[in-house]
Order: sequence, then C-alpha cells, then structure tokens
Amino acid sequence: MSTLSWATFEGLPGAATTNFELLCRSIVRRHYGQFGQFRALANQPGVEFHLRLDASCSLGAAGRWYGWQCRWYDLPSGAALGATRRRKIREAIETTEEALPGITDWVLWTRHVLTRADQNWFFGLKTKMNLALWSAIEVEDHLSGPAEILRESYFGELILTPQTLSELHEEIIQPIRNRWRPEVHQVVEAERKLYRALGDPGAWSILQR
Repeated sequence: MSTLSWATFEGLPGAATTNFELLCRSIVRRHYGQFGQFRALANQPGVEFHLRLDASCSLGAAGRWYGWQCRWYDLPSGAALGATRRRKIREAIETTEEALPGITDWVLWTRHVLTRADQNWFFGLKTKMNLALWSAIEVEDHLSGPAEILRESYFGELILTPQTLSELHEEIIQPIRNRWRPEVHQVVEAERKLYRALGDPGAWSILQR
C-alpha cells in the first residue's frame, strides 16, 4: 500500500485545517460509528466530534466516551507547539470538561507527532479525562477496510476538484463543441449530486429552504 502524499492533500480545494478535520471525522465514523452514538456539531465546544461507545470494539470498552480535537498546525515536523497553541489546547480540555463532563477520553489529533517536550507537557495537564495523542500515523493506520475510499478520495485517484470536473467537461463536449450551447443547458440530477459532493454552495440551496 502506497504512503500517503500530504502534498496532494494540501492541494485539495478548501483550507487544509477544515479538510483534516473532515478526514479525521470520517475515519472515526466509518470505523467506530456503528459501535455507539457519534455526534459532530457545528461549533462543538472543546472537541470537533465525539463518540460514546455502546458496545466494545478495538477503540475501547462499552461505556467509554471519546472526544477528538483535530489540529492541523502548519508547522514542520519536530517544531514545538509554542505558548499560544499550548494555551488553546488547555482551554479546549477545560471547555470539554464543562460542556461534555461525561467524556472519559480526550484525543488531540495532529498531523505531526509532537516533540518530547510537548508530549511531556500535554500528558502532565490536570484533567479527569484520559489524554491521548494521534497523528498522521493513526490516519494511515485507519485508511483501510471501511475507510479505504477515504484514502483514494483525499490522497489518490478519486480526488475530484472543480478544476478536474471542468477539464472533464471540456473533454466530453469536444465532439459536440459546435452544437454546445451553455446558455440552454439543463442541469441533470447527476450534475447536482457531483456539485453537492464538491461542496458547491449553489448545490445546497435545499438547506436554506
């Protein structure tokens, strides 16, 4: 199995911070969502998403409640977090304890493995929750089985961007270029599904209604 190309990931449309959170959330949902109650709310305080296990699985025993805070951090490998990032992590932990007091396990998911000093600091934080660190290693470990499609969607052949869609469109209409009239083209359901998958705002007007 090929190694993940994070350069490809960084070239995806949208912010890498948002894409990283979406990738991590999808990984957890696909692997463990069926074992409990998965929740992911907009502006969820403390964590981006959380899962309370109703049944034991490879993640943990029934009754455990996991919360994930995903931080992309545009830092090179081996760089220290710094005072500001440490403060925000500590505040996120405190916010989680207030907003979701039942959470038993709090996971900080970053792209790079933290430095020894940052790990010592992190695991030394005072909290009733069990603290854990995940990184790109866990991303790669989980991009198999039910999450195999995410490997191709974020790093491989299934990546579909607006530019790619436009290029495919131009290629397809070449045989009928002389007869192609964009102003009278009728959008079909297949196109609407593609635009929704790409996150095009105009394709999600149903949410406004």
